[in-house]
Amino acid sequence: MDDLKRYVRQLEQKNDDLEKHYRASQASIDDFEAQLNGVIERNVLLESELDEKEHLKALVQRMRDETRDLRSELNVKKEDSNRSVVEAQKPPSARPHRTTPLSIVNDLLRKMGALESKLATYHRPIKEEQPSSKRLALSS
Repeated sequence: MDDLKRYVRQLEQKNDDLEKHYRASQASIDDFEAQLNGVIERNVLLESELDEKEHLKALVQRMRDETRDLRSELNVKKEDSNRSVVEAQKPPSARPHRTTPLSIVNDLLRKMGALESKLATYHRPIKEEQPSSKRLALSS
């Protein structure tokens, strides 16, 4: 009977040792899972930041392209403005004709004014010459 009690005691001790190892193993597994979850969360954050970085790179490139285009457009406008100032300082006969609607209308108005003034000068001498031509006809 003492052997049996000793055997039961040894089995209980072994059982306690196994339960202790089981709890230690379970604690290790829980720690490992917590570390693994932390690493997974960190990877998700890093991937999200990487996606955001790629998005920002694309945005920066679009902004650079737009800035380059706007600078180019600004340079063209400055050149046009400078040409306009230079052209405005030239006499009208030396200016090249631009085909904007406003310039066409201005050109037509200028030509109409010139034609009207020429027409007015042609009418005056004719009226003045008629009486003298009649005089010539009468004296002959």
